[in-house]
Amino acid sequence: MSVEEAGDGVEALAKIQWFTPDLIFMDIRLPEKNGLELTKMIKQSHPETAVVLLTDYNLPEYREAAFASGADDFVIKGTLNPAAVAALVKSIFQDRKGAP
Repeated sequence: MSVEEAGDGVEALAKIQWFTPDLIFMDIRLPEKNGLELTKMIKQSHPETAVVLLTDYNLPEYREAAFASGADDFVIKGTLNPAAVAALVKSIFQDRKGAP
């Protein structure tokens, strides 16, 4: 397993081209390109990559926009802890494999 990090949307897009990730955790608010725009672009070129959008704002319009952009999940940052992250990752990959 390998973990990569990007400082903004432009850097993230560049890294995705050579490091095709299985899973991306991305903030909705990013410098250069916002997470919604970036998610659409990622899903167009790498539909198999799971994208989880993170935000501090628990707003219905953010949630709707996240899923409309192709996000696999939408998470409020304050709800994350190591056990929640592990459960989320497990859930995403089980859903993709069709496992119970």
